[in-house]
Amino acid sequence: MRLFDVNIENKTAAQLRVKLFVSIFTIITVVFVRCVIGIGFENKKLDLLIGIVLGLVILFLVLKVYLTICEMILLSEANKMKEKKEIRSLDKQINLIPLKTVFDYLINNDIIQFMIHYKGEYHLIESTADSRASSSALFDKRYSIDQKILEGDVNIYEVLSQYTENNKLINVCEIDGIAPDEFFKQRSRAVDY
Repeated sequence: MRLFDVNIENKTAAQLRVKLFVSIFTIITVVFVRCVIGIGFENKKLDLLIGIVLGLVILFLVLKVYLTICEMILLSEANKMKEKKEIRSLDKQINLIPLKTVFDYLINNDIIQFMIHYKGEYHLIESTADSRASSSALFDKRYSIDQKILEGDVNIYEVLSQYTENNKLINVCEIDGIAPDEFFKQRSRAVDY
C-alpha cells in the first residue's frame, strides 16, 4: 500500500517536518474534540461507530508520524553519506584501473566495494554476502551500485562497462575505503607472506 511506503526521493527536511507537524496537530485536534470537549451522540451505536472511526484515524496518523520520523532519519543518513562522498572525493586521486581487474575483484571477493568516478559523479559499486551466526561461510552474494541491489540475472561485466572510458578503464577513487595504490600494495604484501 503506497500510503505506508517510506520514500525519501525528492523530499526535503522541511517537507517532512511540515508533514510531521500536520499529523501531530491532527491527532491532538481529534483527541481534543472527542475527549476534552466530549462531543457525543444520544444514539449509543452512532457514538460507538464515530469513536471507532476516530480511533482508526488516530492509529493511521500515529503510523504516519512513525513513518515520517523514519523518513527524516533516512534522509539525514543519505545526506551524511552524500557529504562524506563529496568530502572524500575532493582529495582522492583517481586511478584508471582496467575493467577486467575490477570485475575479477568483484567476482572473486564476497565483500568488496569500489568508489568510482564517472561523468562528474561518484558511484559506489559493491559485492556483498550474508552469513549465519557462528559461521564464517558466506552465502547469497549480491552486487549493488549506489546501494541499489542488482536483481535477477544481471551480467555484472556489462553493468560495469557502462562506467568505463572506452570500455576498458574505470576511474577508481577507493577500494574498500582506501586509495587503490595502497590497496594493491596491501594485497601484494599479503601474497608475499
